Amino acid sequence: MGVTSASQPTYLGSTSFISAFDHGQQDMCLSTPKTAHASTLRKAWSADFTHVFPRLVQLLRPLRLYEDLVTDKYYRSSFTVIPAPLVLTPLRLLRNHWDRERWPHESLGSQITQNTATQSIKVEANMTTDRFYNLFTGANLRWEFVGIIFAMAGLGASVSSSSPLLSLNGKDEISSDAFTMEMAAASHACLEICRQYDNVNDLVVWLNYAYFVLASNIMGETSNANALYSAMHKANRE
Repeated sequence: MGVTSASQPTYLGSTSFISAFDHGQQDMCLSTPKTAHASTLRKAWSADFTHVFPRLVQLLRPLRLYEDLVTDKYYRSSFTVIPAPLVLTPLRLLRNHWDRERWPHESLGSQITQNTATQSIKVEANMTTDRFYNLFTGANLRWEFVGIIFAMAGLGASVSSSSPLLSLNGKDEISSDAFTMEMAAASHACLEICRQYDNVNDLVVWLNYAYFVLASNIMGETSNANALYSAMHKANRE
């Protein structure tokens, strides 16, 4: 499978960013090219998957920051559509996994894509939470969960009372608004990758919801987010 050769910078917002992924599945590549960390994060989001995958991988590095932001989000607001343990526990498991293992710089994007494309998520009636988490975190990390991490971190930054400046690479600091926009673009990228593989599972539902709420917050359309929230709760009760 090849990748598109053109690189077209696109707006970071939730609307025009969709066009960056309007390619067929044949345009996706399971290999991740070498790209410097700092230069990747400074560039505008591109329609070229050779730039998208390295950027997503590099954005995964500050897991401790994301964990703190997501924890703060759950502490400060009632976010019950996705229960806190279903996000925070696998997030901690992922961080612990990479604390033990060497960070797979060049192979991580390929590994995540392979997991997403070839392994299904089947929830069984007698499945333990540990077995469930093992389906999408650690060595079995999938783009669905990566997108959830980004979306929830973006939501966390929007309510955080900590420093208004955040760092994604340990050096350069950006505003919380810019960070939130970056997380929205990143979570949308993950969502579009999952759509290319026609993935339908619980994690995709969570990712769709989290991204929708984040994008609605950015655009000031909180009424739409509240309506979706109510609809999901009604569906769960029926």
